[in-house]
Amino acid sequence: MTGRQDRYVGIALLVLCGLMFWETLSFRKMDWEPLGMAFWPRVLLAALAAFAVYFVIRGCLDGTATPRLSGRAFAALGVMVGFALLLKSVGFLALVPLLVFAAAMVLRERWSWRQAGSAALVAVMTTGAVYGLFHAALGVQLPEGLLK
Repeated sequence: MTGRQDRYVGIALLVLCGLMFWETLSFRKMDWEPLGMAFWPRVLLAALAAFAVYFVIRGCLDGTATPRLSGRAFAALGVMVGFALLLKSVGFLALVPLLVFAAAMVLRERWSWRQAGSAALVAVMTTGAVYGLFHAALGVQLPEGLLK
């Protein structure tokens, strides 16, 4: 990517932050919420806008070319989009281990069968820990999907 592309990404992020900030103006005011429901989304939008400004400034100052994004970055993005689209229909317990395993495999430079086995073990253990924390401990209902 060149500096010009960094500027374009930064400007697009600033526009997106502006649109999302505009949406926070329509959040309802609650008596029981002293900071208001829009406080934390606005804090996150401010942080994202700061990164966008950084990209714009870096794009203006840096005339050298930076390395292009690898295909693995787009593969990881595809895995996450697929996860978001399938979560409700497939379910948490069936899909999260696949997501963690796929992300681990996609983001590795090279992998072996031993690394694949450890990634599968980590995926199952992570899913169990998250499920135990959210479903059992906090009582959060997670998508059941195929396991209904």
